[in-house]
Amino acid sequence: MKPVFSVISAAGGLLLLLLCPSAAADGARAGLSLTIEVLLPSLFPFMVLTDLLTGSALPGTERRFLSFILGFAGGYPTGARLVCGLYSSGRIRREEAEWRLGWCSNCGIGFLFGTVAAGLLGRPALGITLLLSQVLSALCCALFLRPPRRASVAVFLPTAAGGLPAALSRAAKAMAGVGSGVILISALLSAAESLLPPLPPLISALLRGTCELSLGARAAAALPGGGVLLSSVCAFGGLCVHLQCLGFISAARLSPRRYFAGKALQALLAAFFAFVFHFCW
Repeated sequence: MKPVFSVISAAGGLLLLLLCPSAAADGARAGLSLTIEVLLPSLFPFMVLTDLLTGSALPGTERRFLSFILGFAGGYPTGARLVCGLYSSGRIRREEAEWRLGWCSNCGIGFLFGTVAAGLLGRPALGITLLLSQVLSALCCALFLRPPRRASVAVFLPTAAGGLPAALSRAAKAMAGVGSGVILISALLSAAESLLPPLPPLISALLRGTCELSLGARAAAALPGGGVLLSSVCAFGGLCVHLQCLGFISAARLSPRRYFAGKALQALLAAFFAFVFHFCW
């Protein structure tokens, strides 16, 4: 079923590019501009430093929230990668791993402060309120999605080898993946929108946020009073992020049900908390 879906999706995307080459090229240029002008300068330094942080040797004491904290430090898909790694190495049970997938995969601090608050909004201090909305919504998901039992487990994270040079290499590879996804989704969205009647800005922002985090964040930030939608988009993550996380989930042979339930619920809760905090522009 998955190969069939992949073939149909690829064929549909190729058809869009062939039908609307000019619109697709404009979208690709917009995605490239977003990557070079906003994502690369604001996100890459955080990727390097959080790679060093998440790869550092940490004490092996009971740390239920360790993957949660480091997930925020590294951003998508760090939380999912850590949870799946802990399960694959036998350090947490299946129930615990699937529960954590529902609330430990979150938008990174670097993206919230550097890309959104400073880069898109020009108001770095607003990153604090946005981060609070993400943290509170994730913690609420942890309560709502709690497993039947919670065993106390010692967590030992592996040490990443190579130091700074290796961290730079890994961050560059991750940045290339992020930028490639932004360019591809931007091209396909522009091609699809060119075949449709003009969409209202709110619908367009929702569509972009469903597909790709950075594109959705830019569209939501441009809306008057778009803070609630922006918080929701950051909490949901988008199709590109989910595909990255699903790679780790599938490799660990875990069920993605709680992951998707958590992201949908967190998107609603993050919008609610943003509204409560009057996070609107």
